Amino acid sequence: MEISLATIYGLLLAVGLVSVDTVLNANTLFLDASVAKKFEDAGYTSEVVEQHMINQLAIIADTKSLVKAPVVKSSDAPSFSAALASVVSLQDSLEAAQQLVGFAPPKLYAAAVEHGETDTIELSGRSPLFGRFSISVDGAERKIDQMIEEAAYRTYRELDPYTALLFRVTQNSDNLPSVEPELDETLARVRMSAHADTRAQLENLKGIIALDRNDIEGAVKLFEKALKDDPHFHVVRLNLALAMVQMDRYDEAIAHTSLISEPAYWPMTGDPVMLSAAYVLRAVANWGKGNLMAAKGDLEYAVYLQPTSTAAYWYLSGVLHAMGEPDKGDVMLQEAIENLVYFETYPEIALLYFWISADDTRPLERRTSTLPTWHDQSKLGGTEKPTQTAPDAAPPAPTPSQSPSQSST
Repeated sequence: MEISLATIYGLLLAVGLVSVDTVLNANTLFLDASVAKKFEDAGYTSEVVEQHMINQLAIIADTKSLVKAPVVKSSDAPSFSAALASVVSLQDSLEAAQQLVGFAPPKLYAAAVEHGETDTIELSGRSPLFGRFSISVDGAERKIDQMIEEAAYRTYRELDPYTALLFRVTQNSDNLPSVEPELDETLARVRMSAHADTRAQLENLKGIIALDRNDIEGAVKLFEKALKDDPHFHVVRLNLALAMVQMDRYDEAIAHTSLISEPAYWPMTGDPVMLSAAYVLRAVANWGKGNLMAAKGDLEYAVYLQPTSTAAYWYLSGVLHAMGEPDKGDVMLQEAIENLVYFETYPEIALLYFWISADDTRPLERRTSTLPTWHDQSKLGGTEKPTQTAPDAAPPAPTPSQSPSQSST
């Protein structure tokens, strides 16, 4: 009696041998490795190569990002449901059923081989973005470990180009232009695919690199292109808002941040870091317009959302000074200093990657685990307060003599 694959899958699901996650979870990568005898003699058995490859893939997957990266596992440690299916000799049916419903977990095959005098690692697999791929990394000028690491990176770039490029950005933070050629090459490939979300993410990353060289107008074009590709990509709205503040286009900055933060009972994102950044940027824009009360309220809510934020306290200190409340401003400044121990940055979010200054001619400054370089840090950590009377913050602020009631809306 013939039984359809759909029936087999239904039976497996009913008795608990598989789950919906087994069939639909596309965040799993299976890896098989084989090695030539020369590699085994050097201590690089197939298990060693496989584990090293998985470890390197996992390092890339762990790159701090707002976009979830694939989970990497070895095919010799199958998922629980797949293992149960194997026990009753239904593994082939399970894989067929997965394909029937439109999903087959990505599989990667790695081989360490000899080509004459040259050692080579060859990989093949199928990318959800680019289809089938093959990679060859020779050891002419590399040690085996370096070959494995390069092979892992190039593989990851095929499977998840955004996370791979973000990893490169993180590793080359002192030389972002060096990443651009590879980013441009990947963007050209992705533009030929139907994956608009990946295009938007890569364009956003390229916009961050443009900001880093103070090409604000170039960054705006890239952010707008990313937003066109993916109108729901809220991170790029934050970056557009920062660029608009830097260009004194405050109303546009407020509009972008409000789309993320409003309505307050159902914002576009539930991530407190994202929401706090939106309120900080809106506050900076309101400050630039002279609306100090609105800026103060936004910053206080940003602090509520992310109590460990340095930026929220830093800008709130400046607003309080501008409102003629220097003592409260100094308290907030001290909070900003103390929060430096929680310093964390995302290369994807401009506000968490750069400081913006009150001086329109001052370029953006990369954020580090200290306050901006233009802040007088000569007395930080001592018993005396910082010497400057008001922190230099993002846009030009109204004079301290202007009362909140006089601020424009």
